[in-house]
Amino acid sequence: MNENNILEKMIYFNDKAVNIQAQFTLMQLLKQQSIDPLSVALVVNQGVVPRSLWQTQVCQNEDRIDVFTVVAGG
Repeated sequence: MNENNILEKMIYFNDKAVNIQAQFTLMQLLKQQSIDPLSVALVVNQGVVPRSLWQTQVCQNEDRIDVFTVVAGG
């Protein structure tokens, strides 16, 4: 089956199973979860994803996405 024909995908968002629309980008996921994209870093399948890709990187079925809060300090 072609994955593009699936209307919904299941991902793990901070270890919680979440159903999303098939073509959801990382940025859309953050908006759906009411998370300010300027205050977090994203790790997908154990790899940090640059913020410049969040608008275009589409979540894949069973992706493991973790959100980390960015903290400034000294």
